[in-house]
Amino acid sequence: MINQKALPQPIKEHLIHELRSEDPEVQVKIKCTSLGWLKIRVITSSFEGKSLDEREKKIDELLEGINTNLGQYPIAGYDLLTPQEATEQTSEYIQLHLPLWSDILMAPEPDQPVQLDEDSPKRPLVVTFYSFKGGVGRSTALGLVAGILATRNRRVVMVDFDLEAPGISILFRSDAENINGEQYGILDYLHQRHLTPEQNIPSIENCIFQINLSTRGELFLVPVGEYDENYIHRLADLDRRTLESFYQGATNPINQLIEDIKTQKC
Repeated sequence: MINQKALPQPIKEHLIHELRSEDPEVQVKIKCTSLGWLKIRVITSSFEGKSLDEREKKIDELLEGINTNLGQYPIAGYDLLTPQEATEQTSEYIQLHLPLWSDILMAPEPDQPVQLDEDSPKRPLVVTFYSFKGGVGRSTALGLVAGILATRNRRVVMVDFDLEAPGISILFRSDAENINGEQYGILDYLHQRHLTPEQNIPSIENCIFQINLSTRGELFLVPVGEYDENYIHRLADLDRRTLESFYQGATNPINQLIEDIKTQKC
């Protein structure tokens, strides 16, 4: 069992010890959230002239000495700044890590440490953003979480299956860079497989976009597709009966989509 509340001090002491030889004025601050996640702020002149990627690599190398890194639980966010940046610059949106609704609704009492059982099996974590009504921020919340995971050096793919009211596709539209220049998406992928199930048209390569990030990690989006005069007609073809036949058929295009995404090397 690992007591997460015992981690901040060793991390702080280790980083200060390792960085002090380069910068005697180094500052390391670590904040623990109500759920046991850590937010790290390192201010040192040794970051001068270094890119964010170089700073992350430097801190990761130092943290190897205590078997952790910036992308590992329970580190939820970090700021790696020079002294001048610390006085002038606010964190970028993904690294702000404002309090989550789960922090507020599920916060334990301060004297209840969050513990991690090392012997527990590692199962995929499924999180649902749910609401009885629309327009409450589910797509925004999902997009922010995806961005946070990407900054933790993950390779993240978002799939916008909200074909009637796409939110993720619109949220990231200005930051999306299509890898192959095509304007396809989920609707095109499913619709064409409804018409010609024996063909791999369009391919996943023509449906996936990369989101421009200013930090490490990779973030991709499979949008609903191009809004044009035929969009509503393609959507109408994918009625409930068609979607049910997808799930019941020998070749399930939705399962195939997920498998295509897994094997995609962008």
